[in-house]
Amino acid sequence: MTRVVMLRDPLERAFSAFENSASNGYITLPGCRNIRYCSFAEWIDIIYHNTSNFANEHFLPETKVAQLDKVHYHYVLRMSSAIDRAFL
Repeated sequence: MTRVVMLRDPLERAFSAFENSASNGYITLPGCRNIRYCSFAEWIDIIYHNTSNFANEHFLPETKVAQLDKVHYHYVLRMSSAIDRAFL
């Protein structure tokens, strides 16, 4: 079995989560439920200052979610790379 993991640029991933916070009830921050209530900069600031409070996978580093230290992946690709996307 071939194992492939596709990682996203952290800023792109954060902005995507921010945009999805309006429709995804699992992506919530105290004082900033979604994009109607705060800016992206405010949203990031809340995450930065409260990293230990967020167990949801949307707020964890992808390397931790993918368990790169435990799982042997045959290919580790980047979503932002046109070459990697074409390879997949």
